[in-house]
Amino acid sequence: MTETDELFAIEEIDVRGVPTKVFRHAPASLRQIWDASGAHGDATYLVYGEERLTFDEAHARVRALAHRLRTEHGVQQGDRIAIATRNYPEWVIAFWAAVGTGAVAVPLNAWWTGPELAYGLADSGAVVLVADDERLERIGPHLEGTAVRVTIGVRTDRGEVSWG
Repeated sequence: MTETDELFAIEEIDVRGVPTKVFRHAPASLRQIWDASGAHGDATYLVYGEERLTFDEAHARVRALAHRLRTEHGVQQGDRIAIATRNYPEWVIAFWAAVGTGAVAVPLNAWWTGPELAYGLADSGAVVLVADDERLERIGPHLEGTAVRVTIGVRTDRGEVSWG
């Protein structure tokens, strides 16, 4: 499997003066990995309790969120999108939507307190926050001083909340 022409072929390249072993046929970007996963179509991709999402359904949700991030919220390549949720399927959708827009996904530790989440937002320069209800409650009073323009709520009755 690691022979020269095989899928997991390994070669050694120079990375900043350090000889480094890499996969010869590795995708060049995360976007390529995501795009390739679309070939799995109606196979199950995400499972949360009794919920099931196929690759096709996940791709549709990622496209919809990426479109919304660009058109409604002005997200541009290089912008930071913070994700602060527990292990919901929406975490994965937000991650791939960020990558798909050319933004940088900034995962925040779901166990952090409000001030810790605020520090992560301020330090990263995130302009969008995707958060579930519990994280929205924690971070709400601490958003001042961050670059967050809009917060997108997931698994919450609050919907989308915008500050600033």
